[in-house]
Amino acid sequence: MMIYTKARGSEDPCKERVNIPKGIFASYDALSEAIAKSDVSLLAPKIEVPVFIIHGVDDYSTSYRESKRFYEKLDASSKKLFSFNNCAHSPFIEDPNAFRNILQTEVLR
Repeated sequence: MMIYTKARGSEDPCKERVNIPKGIFASYDALSEAIAKSDVSLLAPKIEVPVFIIHGVDDYSTSYRESKRFYEKLDASSKKLFSFNNCAHSPFIEDPNAFRNILQTEVLR
């Protein structure tokens, strides 16, 4: 998920928008090898709070298959996986009504 913010003191919001992809690529370059070699299910085998995974099936930024695998292996007090068909990395933008419904009926209840 990307959160857009205006940097403090910046007078040029267009310049900041250009910097967002630069930051994404720099982060990916710095972390891609570590991410590729990490198994999140081993890093967080048991979670004591409810877990809600909301994932677009067509997400190419974060593997849907890996999210499903993590969900299946995860030992949590309560867990739910919500799959969004025809959505990629931003279900809250691509299907805001369904996303809002999950938040209201499942997460915030």
